[in-house]
Amino acid sequence: MINGISFAPHPISAILALAAISLGPLFIRRIGRSLDLKEASSLLASPELLSDAFARVMTRRQAIQFRAAIVLGYLTFAWPIGDLAIRYSLFAYLISNSLLAIVALPLLLISLPKWLINVLTRHRHIDRTLMALTKPIVSSAIFSAVFIASMVPTVVDIATASEITFVIEQIILLLAALTMWVTALNLLPGTRGLSPLGRVAYLFAQSLIPTFPALILIFTRHSIYPHFAAGAHIIGINPVSDQLAAGGVVKVISIAIFWSMGGYILAKANDTDDEFSNVADSTWHDIEREIERGEYGR
Repeated sequence: MINGISFAPHPISAILALAAISLGPLFIRRIGRSLDLKEASSLLASPELLSDAFARVMTRRQAIQFRAAIVLGYLTFAWPIGDLAIRYSLFAYLISNSLLAIVALPLLLISLPKWLINVLTRHRHIDRTLMALTKPIVSSAIFSAVFIASMVPTVVDIATASEITFVIEQIILLLAALTMWVTALNLLPGTRGLSPLGRVAYLFAQSLIPTFPALILIFTRHSIYPHFAAGAHIIGINPVSDQLAAGGVVKVISIAIFWSMGGYILAKANDTDDEFSNVADSTWHDIEREIERGEYGR
């Protein structure tokens, strides 16, 4: 409770989050072990490498990353961040959006084994859609438009009108961010994608996207969000200070995460033992996807 304001416990969200945290990695490992992945080793010159890569169905590090992503995702909807984001604070609203799209989502994506990403994107319609949407210019434009739109006062008023509209807004933001992160992390099998340096440059460009609306929030000396101006007074904070803090945190989070991910990509490019850069593993999934695309007429 803050200044007499109580928050909903969100029991359903909590149960779903706990189930994902406790059962998610086990479920993923069960799926991986049920697939006949080693059968593909006969197609490669180094079957031992492929066998070793597939034997690591989901590593302990990936399981930790998966659980951390679920926890962060839960916080974007639940108490206290989610409740504050809907009713009272622009700072909490932008923290919620940033945690979801810039922190939790990439953490979840890098936690997924390569074979699972291959399975999830195998359907021809999903593959074709991602092929079209994850071109660097297209994905950057989509993410830029949606992220900036999520900070427009009119859009914010609509998004915070109810819990349902808030969830819809975050789903749209999540899907836009997904196109950007699939491009940046080069996750779609069978695509040439950007080089490591190209992906670092791409992420650097994405880090600049939130800067422009953030600067408006930082230097505007009056509240431009009537919904949060009223809510801030209820919980006893200054709406202009709340707006200033919101602009600052968006700028800091975006720079910190995008630049850190750029460093991760460069380090991964030089780490041949990393499960995402294993040559045999990547080669097989790419070849398999190219064959499948040929079969359905791409």
